[in-house]
Amino acid sequence: MRLPTLMISAITWAVIGGALWLFGVIAISLAWIVGPLAYIVHLNLLQEMVRKIVSEEMEKVVDAVEMEIDSDFVPVSFQDASHLEGSLN
Repeated sequence: MRLPTLMISAITWAVIGGALWLFGVIAISLAWIVGPLAYIVHLNLLQEMVRKIVSEEMEKVVDAVEMEIDSDFVPVSFQDASHLEGSLN
């Protein structure tokens, strides 16, 4: 017995629709898992990038302050100032 063309078409579309529905359910389930994980990874990468930029900028500020201090003052060691002890009294 041969199946009518309409029945073959209906079965084919039912199989295709069922497969699409199943893949959709799997995709949505994975999205509920992968989406938050991707968000967390993105936040961690963003925080790491911000930390790196801030630390680089702080190093630049510290270097600039050190250069300014070095240019304004002459460092004096303890031995250099030892001859001034008697003059303080």
